[in-house]
Amino acid sequence: MELCLEEVLSNIIRHGCSNQPDQSIAIQFCSPRENYFVLVVEDEGPPFNPVDAPELPAFNPHADPQIAGQGIHLLRQLADALEYQPTP
Repeated sequence: MELCLEEVLSNIIRHGCSNQPDQSIAIQFCSPRENYFVLVVEDEGPPFNPVDAPELPAFNPHADPQIAGQGIHLLRQLADALEYQPTP
């Protein structure tokens, strides 16, 4: 959960809030039942749906590294579910 949150926040700060440092980010964490955790992150940046983002090739240490976009890959690998809901 911590790594997923770190990836989401770093993307929001780098891409969603760039040039607008006064935007807010809200984080909610809950456990509605045993061994089930929900992490919700809301921001004021432009809409971006990570669910629809194209899949990049897996990281290959022997090739030229593709650093950008690996955070979404990590989210998809580590989270049981990944959802996006645009809000006004």
